[in-house]
Amino acid sequence: MTELILLAGFLGAGKTTLMKRLIAHYQDKKLLVIVNEFGRRGSDGTLLRALTDAVTEICDGSIFCACRVQEFEDAIKDAVTGQVEMVLVESSGFSDPVSIRTIIDGIEGLHYKGCVTLAGADSINKVINTSRIVTRQLSVSDLILLNRIDTVSEAEQTETLGMLAARYPLTPILPVTMSQVDLALIDTLRPSYDDNAPIHDRDISLRKLLMRVSQQVPRAALTAMIRLFAEDSLRVKGIVETKDGPTLVDCVGAMVQVSPYTGSPDNAYDALNVLASDVADVDKGIRLAQTMYPQYLLEVIT
Repeated sequence: MTELILLAGFLGAGKTTLMKRLIAHYQDKKLLVIVNEFGRRGSDGTLLRALTDAVTEICDGSIFCACRVQEFEDAIKDAVTGQVEMVLVESSGFSDPVSIRTIIDGIEGLHYKGCVTLAGADSINKVINTSRIVTRQLSVSDLILLNRIDTVSEAEQTETLGMLAARYPLTPILPVTMSQVDLALIDTLRPSYDDNAPIHDRDISLRKLLMRVSQQVPRAALTAMIRLFAEDSLRVKGIVETKDGPTLVDCVGAMVQVSPYTGSPDNAYDALNVLASDVADVDKGIRLAQTMYPQYLLEVIT
């Protein structure tokens, strides 16, 4: 029997960090990791391949949307046929997973263990009342991890835990830091959500851009360039070659993280994924970046 665990959560909630721990935890099992990214080119899959070769990437759309659901189903069916013991799925931060049971219930030989949803303690209160995606990710969860509790005060933590408990009274909620949860809880995960939701016809309204940068850009200049538009974006991510070596870019809104990439240089590309909902503001920042750094920002592909 092939088992499947789904990881959900909004942007920067800590899914990939938890996925790394789960890969190590289940290293003795025949494993498949499915990574879903909304952008045209993925980077999380590259990071996870440092831990296992059994990684399948599904990019440029949600695995729960009609545009990518067949690819998702086929990957799971191949896993069952190949007698994979554990499938770990990391869904995109923009994915609405309410149709997960509809998608997988017809696949013989597959046991759905449940969904773990991560929520950032420093951001969940800002988005839970404005983003339908966030509430739906939480609603299908069989375990909610309130992550990064070290970034908020004890009073804020207590308030947020109370808010989540009131909204999702039947779902266990655990406060954690750096996605550090007792993995025995994952071993005993059980689904509690009865899903009859339809598969989505389209993704939420987003602008997806691919930004090509010069390999001669210094890391400091790349950081300064990204800061010009990051705050008006939802996500900027990718692995690119720079003058200072391979560089990992992982930004959520105004939180800009640009750091050396220690994996294989062969995994570095020349482009970043930019996701945004407010097109006008992002375009302004990108035009400013093109004006200030024309030698480094080579092309923006829409």
